[in-house]
Amino acid sequence: MNDLRFALRSLRSAPGFTAVAVLTLALGIGANTTMFSVVYGVLLRPLPYPQPQRIVELAAAFHGNRKPLAVTYKEFRVRAGHRTCFQYLAATTSQGLNLFAGNASERVDALRVSHEYFRVLGVAPALGREFTADEDQPNGPAVAILSHGLWVRRFGADPGVLGHTILLDGRPTTVVAVMPAGFQATGEGFQATAPVDIWSTLAQVGGSLGSGENLEVIGRLAPGVTLAQARAEIQALTAPFQEQFHEGEIPRAGSM
Repeated sequence: MNDLRFALRSLRSAPGFTAVAVLTLALGIGANTTMFSVVYGVLLRPLPYPQPQRIVELAAAFHGNRKPLAVTYKEFRVRAGHRTCFQYLAATTSQGLNLFAGNASERVDALRVSHEYFRVLGVAPALGREFTADEDQPNGPAVAILSHGLWVRRFGADPGVLGHTILLDGRPTTVVAVMPAGFQATGEGFQATAPVDIWSTLAQVGGSLGSGENLEVIGRLAPGVTLAQARAEIQALTAPFQEQFHEGEIPRAGSM
């Protein structure tokens, strides 16, 4: 208490110094708070999905830098067929689509995904069901899942939208589900991206959109599997892929 009284008397006797000290502390605390908010939002905040520590993304490392590893649809199919360390594995790619429903059309942000995408994230639709393996085939039926925002904006939050036919780029497509409010799609490196309006299956466009190296791969580790085991499995797939396909499709060694 004596030290506290002495400090207060010293501050009162030098108001100019006190003002500068308080301002300096305020600026320092504000800057640190802002910096922590940025770091937390980008690096520390858990992914908004169940058991986020079990979700991984295929990545490439070069000179200490890591970024998502883009693959072809053919490479994804090979990896999906050899995934003992993964409970679920999915590929994604973004696409703009023209949506026509009722008597109005608009351009929407879409995400083409393989059928296990929502299982990787561990989030089920609020209405309806996930995509099936039969729908995620080159000649499978055209189906779509709506975001909550699109469902409210374009369909008035009508539960009867399930089974309704819309047009996506002119193709008749059946609505099979609506995602929960606040659901956030994955983006590059799991960072937030522009909101997705609609999801559709990947296989129907795998030969075109997925012919180049423009698919990102995410997975959910199988129970009991460690990240080190998953990395070893991914690395081991490189040689068989080189033997099966011609040189132009040899993948880079991936990591998780």
